[in-house]
Amino acid sequence: MIGFVAGGEIFMMLSDSDDRAGGVFMGILIALGAIVVAAGATMFERLLQNAMSRNTPLT
Repeated sequence: MIGFVAGGEIFMMLSDSDDRAGGVFMGILIALGAIVVAAGATMFERLLQNAMSRNTPLT
């Protein structure tokens, strides 16, 4: 997803336009949101893996 955003940003930078700031800012927001979600998913995955490894049978 971040690759697509970066490609879009490059496309906007290479085109002749007077108003790029809005598109660039929206791309940065999307990229930061994707990074935050990926970091949260990674932390949740590690938490679940640790909980599963500590799980002992009740017998």
